[in-house]
Order: sequence, then structure tokens, then C-alpha cells
Amino acid sequence: MTEKWRRVRGWPDYEVSNFGRVRRHVKKIMKPWASNDRYPSVCLPRGQRKYIHRLVLEAFVGPASKGQEARHLDGNRGNPRLDNLSWGSREENQADRVGHGTSNRGERCGAAKLTISDVDAIRSRYIPRIVTQRELAREYNVGLSTINDIVHHRNWRHNARLE
Repeated sequence: MTEKWRRVRGWPDYEVSNFGRVRRHVKKIMKPWASNDRYPSVCLPRGQRKYIHRLVLEAFVGPASKGQEARHLDGNRGNPRLDNLSWGSREENQADRVGHGTSNRGERCGAAKLTISDVDAIRSRYIPRIVTQRELAREYNVGLSTINDIVHHRNWRHNARLE
């Protein structure tokens, strides 16, 4: 693929390439930096931080429609090349995260107290009037509502076994 340059919308002195590089009109390539959320960014005049992936999409595809987000098709937020980007809905973006394994659902969530095997055990062991939800909540050191949501598939739905 050949590198192509387009002007950055609203910044006539700046250009962005389909390879995700940004430069000033003097043809000096700017060094991107990764923000706290690990997206490559550049700082334009007046201290405005801009994500490179958004600059690329706006320059080569056009502005996002209402409700649209930038999608990284390979799941790598550090890859702002045009062939890796597209506009899409929040639902598509979340589905991409699940498909790429970058979603923080389940035990990948920093606040998770349970593992996938704990959830499987809770679902298989819960038998009303024999092993109660209250007993399971005490055993796994979680709230009764957490156990209730697990056994009724309101939480950890992505881990539900097909029965």
C-alpha cells in the first residue's frame, strides 16, 4: 500500500497519512505518544490532544455519523492505519472486543471476585432446597444477589454453558 496524505479537518497546517502518521506542513513527522488509554495521540496547537485513529478516519473516510465510534479491526489500539480502521456502532465495537479477546468481562474485570470455574461450579451445584443460594454466597464470599444473578444467567452470560 502506498502512503497517502490528507489535511486534518480543522487544522490546515497538519496532514495525516493512511499509515497513521501525522505531520506539519513543513513535512516534519510528529512523534505520537500513547495516552493513558494506550491510543496513539498527537498534540495539535492550543494544547488539543487528538487521537490519530480519529484523524485518519476523518481525513480518509469522513466524519463519524451520530452514534458512530472508531473500530480497530485487528483489536490493536496502537495500529492507526486506515486498513485497520472503520466507523461503527458501539455494539459493533463491543463485539470486536469480545472477538479479539480484549474485553474485560468475567475474570478479566479488575473488580471480579469469581473465576469462570467458580461460576460453572455455582451453576452446577445450585439445586433449590438442597444447596441454597445463601449457602453458595457464604462459601464464595459474595452477595446473595450475585449468586442469584449467576444462576439466572443475568451475570456471566458470556460463560453460560449450552444446555
